[in-house]
Amino acid sequence: MCTVTFIPVRENIYLTSNRDEHFMRSPASFPEKYAGNTSEIIYPKDKDAGGSWIAMKTSGDAAVLLNGAFTKHSQTISSRKSRGLIFIEIIKSSHPDIYFDQMELEGIEPFTMIIFLNGRLCEFRWNVIEKFTLHLDPSISHIWSSVTLYNETARSKRRNWFNDWKRSTKNINSESILNFHRSAEEPMILKTG
Repeated sequence: MCTVTFIPVRENIYLTSNRDEHFMRSPASFPEKYAGNTSEIIYPKDKDAGGSWIAMKTSGDAAVLLNGAFTKHSQTISSRKSRGLIFIEIIKSSHPDIYFDQMELEGIEPFTMIIFLNGRLCEFRWNVIEKFTLHLDPSISHIWSSVTLYNETARSKRRNWFNDWKRSTKNINSESILNFHRSAEEPMILKTG
């Protein structure tokens, strides 16, 4: 279930990610602090490529990476650089939104990056041809599922499960959100709360 959720609850936000990886890939390192341009960044490091898929700055900014943009793509063997390394470059920047707009992405596989930046919620997408930036409402919940793993029908079903879970969950907190992310089937999701 390669899925990302953004859930605002009172004064907090929960940005949660499942990472589905091939069993041959090395496990990631435990999250550590690394230097950024203006603040420290905490993230787990991919042992194979050195990048990451989730990070948080000590300033409170946070981001998550999903493979693919809008549709499933054919994997290019000769990618110039890991998307996880591109992700780290963007989040380390003082102004990730400007950095994304200005960076050269030719030769990089498609990706989606969700970023919570200075109280704003943005979605950056790269589809190997052009970049897309979408500003989202940070006062409502959002869900993304990997386009490389799930077709539109499956992604729509997951959005419905998420909406049902939100309606049926009395106390949305880190435990109930993790239960949602651990559940891959509709009946389990509806039992939480």
